[in-house]
Amino acid sequence: MKKFQFSLENVKKYKEQILDGLRMEHAVLLAKIQHQEKIIQEMEQQYQSYNNELREKNAKGISTLEIRQYKQYLRIMQNRIKEQFSLLEKLKKEESEKKEQVLEVKKEAASFDKLKERRWLEYKKLEQKEEELRIDEMISNKMYREKA
Repeated sequence: MKKFQFSLENVKKYKEQILDGLRMEHAVLLAKIQHQEKIIQEMEQQYQSYNNELREKNAKGISTLEIRQYKQYLRIMQNRIKEQFSLLEKLKKEESEKKEQVLEVKKEAASFDKLKERRWLEYKKLEQKEEELRIDEMISNKMYREKA
């Protein structure tokens, strides 16, 4: 009997390559999310520090012009932080979509593995039957020669 060969092996390998690529893209998105979260955290700390500075100076007494400048800068920072949060949400959405793609391709790749396993078992059963037939044939031939 010829050696077992899975006819869809090339398709299976192709799906695995796609899966590896999607996993890499997903990992890149996760790294971007972490980086974005770090940026937001730093900006919030900077905002808080600047706000604390305003309070300290206000307690000591500063001009209304300086107060307006601080408040204007704080508003600008708030807007920038909001923009960064929007970007973070966009990245999270992309990551979620990529994760779904990874799961879908992973299911497809797993189905090829299951199919390969089934065909391997069928091959082994057929091989076993052929072996049993050869043995039966040898026994029959031996018995026929002994009778003659």
